[in-house]
Amino acid sequence: MTDNNTIMNFSDIVKLSELETIYFNSGCKPIEEDIGEKLSDREPLNRRSFSYLRQLNMRDNYVDDFAFQWEHLTGAFRKYSGIHLECFNRFGISPDNMKGKICLDAGSGEGRLAGICLGQADLVIGVELSEAIVQAANKFDTKKFIPIQASIDSMPIHNESVDFLFCWGVLHHSKYPHLSLKEMWRVLKPGGELYIWVYAITEFMLRRSLLSHHFSKFNVNEMYEIADLLTDTAHLTKTTSLGFSNLLMDDLSFSIKTSKEFTRLLMFDGLGPDYHYLLGKNWFEHQISKLSSVSSYDIQEVPWTVVRITKT
Repeated sequence: MTDNNTIMNFSDIVKLSELETIYFNSGCKPIEEDIGEKLSDREPLNRRSFSYLRQLNMRDNYVDDFAFQWEHLTGAFRKYSGIHLECFNRFGISPDNMKGKICLDAGSGEGRLAGICLGQADLVIGVELSEAIVQAANKFDTKKFIPIQASIDSMPIHNESVDFLFCWGVLHHSKYPHLSLKEMWRVLKPGGELYIWVYAITEFMLRRSLLSHHFSKFNVNEMYEIADLLTDTAHLTKTTSLGFSNLLMDDLSFSIKTSKEFTRLLMFDGLGPDYHYLLGKNWFEHQISKLSSVSSYDIQEVPWTVVRITKT
């Protein structure tokens, strides 16, 4: 368990020299000022005034679709918030396992899973490349959460400084998955655990991967219009021609959800990303063999791929 002094002096964990602080005032307008102070030294943030840390000299941002998703399509996630805990439970662990630990959510989005850990963990770091980090920073008014805009393949985190690291539904959309895995391993403490959730290699996901290769050529607004049209068509034909609706969604490798909003979100999320790799057991075993200090690992492939790696 970490003590309060460790939490307050998080410069032992975060590479502050590689970051700038972006402040938002009460009107949610950014204040371009880098005071360089520690988050722990500031007064508690209210719900409208907030800040986040941004990596200096960030690499190319290839995740505009994710930023658009979190800004315009998160109503479904908020409405169906129960799915977040269900998603986290797919790791096969409970949030209670986070008690007293320093946790890192690699590819945190707007913090839907990071928030689950905040009740137990001593500190939660959310690393997100897209502008969704702004949503996360505004969402959590607590010193126990550190929002950082950075790539997961180049995190401004010191070596071996995190007890528990999880990456849910992100690695297969990373530009360089092998580099991201290596980077996550670098920041994990001895005795720490790394959990990864990715799509399983199935015929269903193979079709979606091929489709996403073509849809990724559209910009975010075009992709939204396409997802909107396909969603409207699927839900309309569900009431008039169920057979056609099922055929359409099967060809798109999706299922119709309880609301159009939710179907649209998942379709946009599934078809829009620039990168859509299918990472199976053989890929993970090959990459794990290159990591040092691996104590044990476990890979489950059905109905999705869950990887657990423990560091000695």
